[in-house]
Amino acid sequence: MLKLFFLNGDKKGKSLDVKGDIIYIGRLPDSDIQIMDKTVSRKHLRITRNGDKFIIRDLGSKNGTFLKGKQLIPDIDYELNEGVPFAAGNVAMSIGVISAEPVFSPSEMADLSAHFSSTAMFTAYKDRPMTPPKNMDFLFKVSNIINQSLNINEIMQKVLDYLFELLKRIDRGFIILVDSETGEFTNVISRIAKSVDDGSVSYSYSKTIVDGVIKSGKPLTILDTFGQDDADVSESMELMHVKSVMCSPLISREKVLGVLYVDSVKIPYGFREDDLALVTALCSTAAIAIENAMLYRNLETIIEQQTSDLNDAEKMLSESEKRFRAMFNNLNSGVIIFKVIDDGKDYLILDINKADSKIDNINKRDAIGKSVLDVLPELKEAGLIQRLEKVWNTGKAERCPITIEKGDNRKSWREYYICPLPDNELVAIFDDITEKKNAEFEQKALQEQLFVAQKMKSIGAFAGGTAHNFRNILQAISGNVEYLEVIYGEKPEVKELTKNIYSSIDRGVGLINNLLHFAKQGWALEMEEIDLAEVIMKTHDIIEKVFNKNIRIKMILEDDLQVKGNLSLLSQAFMNLFTNARDAMPNGGDLTVKAKKINNKVVTYVIDTGHG
Repeated sequence: MLKLFFLNGDKKGKSLDVKGDIIYIGRLPDSDIQIMDKTVSRKHLRITRNGDKFIIRDLGSKNGTFLKGKQLIPDIDYELNEGVPFAAGNVAMSIGVISAEPVFSPSEMADLSAHFSSTAMFTAYKDRPMTPPKNMDFLFKVSNIINQSLNINEIMQKVLDYLFELLKRIDRGFIILVDSETGEFTNVISRIAKSVDDGSVSYSYSKTIVDGVIKSGKPLTILDTFGQDDADVSESMELMHVKSVMCSPLISREKVLGVLYVDSVKIPYGFREDDLALVTALCSTAAIAIENAMLYRNLETIIEQQTSDLNDAEKMLSESEKRFRAMFNNLNSGVIIFKVIDDGKDYLILDINKADSKIDNINKRDAIGKSVLDVLPELKEAGLIQRLEKVWNTGKAERCPITIEKGDNRKSWREYYICPLPDNELVAIFDDITEKKNAEFEQKALQEQLFVAQKMKSIGAFAGGTAHNFRNILQAISGNVEYLEVIYGEKPEVKELTKNIYSSIDRGVGLINNLLHFAKQGWALEMEEIDLAEVIMKTHDIIEKVFNKNIRIKMILEDDLQVKGNLSLLSQAFMNLFTNARDAMPNGGDLTVKAKKINNKVVTYVIDTGHG
């Protein structure tokens, strides 16, 4: 018994017995084979049996009859062999035996059925036929050429060039790359055949087809766009003049990079059966070349970014080094950078700043690269080498005062801060506090002079008081002796006695005069015309060197402040006032000194912001 086999849809794999030599297929109940599918017309096609042969004819169906992927012209007879697939609308069948060439409809193409009506016939090959030798040579040639380039646009352009050269049936071609993360199209290369490049054909493609192929990852061919039920799609295809379409995904390592889309705008069935196989094989080669180019481009981008970052880092490092060098050379403190050698027994000078060059009176060029023991031997005698060795051994920074003996019996005082650096290096930062020390010594000497002056004043006052009291005693004795002379002056023994008493009184007067002289010279004030502003400024110059830097001193002095006084005592008086002000501001503050004339007098104000 002759059988009709269904190749797709819900009846796939099922068969029906065929009776008689004339078989009508359609949706009508009186059809020999009734198929209830909306793509099948009421009276769709007829199959006539003539011996061992079959003749198939489309009866003017709405959605067409297809034989081996080609639409039949209505009311024309075509030869039909056993096992060859044919389709009524979207229902694929074979007669006699099951077809070995699977054909399926758009309903089996995931996501495309939602965009195209079931009247369209799509043919996709799950098992591609063997590529002809001519096409193999073409693929080998194209593969060698495109794999020599790492430029994505150049690769895509060459693929289209060679494809147009081989398949003269292509009117319009596109290679579209897609971003795997966003799904957006990143690159589109297009070409139109010269035969249709007259302005009547636009550079457009079916986004619905492209999206569907990208989503499904399967190649797709539409031999004829005629007969679409979906008005929007039909209008879109008509506007683009599309008659036949082939679209194949660009897949590398199971990842869809994009699609190769070609179409024909001249006639339906513009492509042969083996064209999709060629396009699919070409896409495999092109996908590998494109992915290599993408990897190279990404690598270039990474290298460019890293190079840019490196250049920015070098620029920042250079700017930072310039700032450091400016700070290094403009510091008031001396700075020496050492390299540790001989296990911390010696130290090479790597760098010094301008301040150190001035303080140590050495030339930078002559010092760098030499041992500190040769350049500055006095530092060893001052104990700095031992301090450097301690910091290098412990790895801990240290502060230390250093006193340097000069060759001309002068001394220099410094305060060092020594800190370890990487790569066996040390940095020593120091301040020359010699002026501060000398100012402290000068202040101490003034204080000692004042103490001596005050002590002499006390002694002088005591001596003067004692002399006056002793003079009164001697006057009393002298008066009594005179009275004794009046009464008993004729007596020789009284004369001798009064003579001795007067002699003792004279010695006492001499002693009194000596005491008064000592008292007078010990407290004699040397008064002179002096400028009080000058006295204040000289005292300021002394205390400025010893005061903490967080105490700000402001002098507001008028000119020509002439007074008569003792320079030493006035200096000491202002020194005491300034010292008291400093002690009242341990955390810093402001000391303001004002001096001005008021009614032929000089008035001085010493104001501090301290407590008390």
